[in-house]
Amino acid sequence: MIHFQSIEKKKRDPYFDLLLIGDEGVTEVEKYLDKGELLLVLMDQFAIGVMLFIPVDQTTIELKNFGLLPEWQRKGFGGQALMLAIAYYRERYQKMEVGTGNSSLDNLAFYQKCGFRMVAIKSNFFSNYAEPIYENGIRCLDLVVFEKTIENN
Repeated sequence: MIHFQSIEKKKRDPYFDLLLIGDEGVTEVEKYLDKGELLLVLMDQFAIGVMLFIPVDQTTIELKNFGLLPEWQRKGFGGQALMLAIAYYRERYQKMEVGTGNSSLDNLAFYQKCGFRMVAIKSNFFSNYAEPIYENGIRCLDLVVFEKTIENN
């Protein structure tokens, strides 16, 4: 069964490689590593991923990073973890926001299947990364921003 463990700021370094699954920019991950809440995604007692959430304002929480080990991807575990996180934040926030690269075709489909809607595109967001990112034969340059209403009604 999937569940979370919150990781204190001073104990996050061992999970850096998992964060690099969700964001290939080492410098960028270092900038937000100690912000927000880092949730270790566990299957029973085995760490299969991480989710880092940062409050945007009093009504919106951002999923800043979601790194799931490759062998656990495309099997429904990411969706389960995301739905659990939505339930976790539902009492405190009205909306959840997440961004992904224009070249991340699997992520674009994943977030839409989870009920997120595209709300913005931040052009050239990834153009300042130290190394260019290519996925699916496409250069990752733009950030596609998704949003989902999560509040209890």
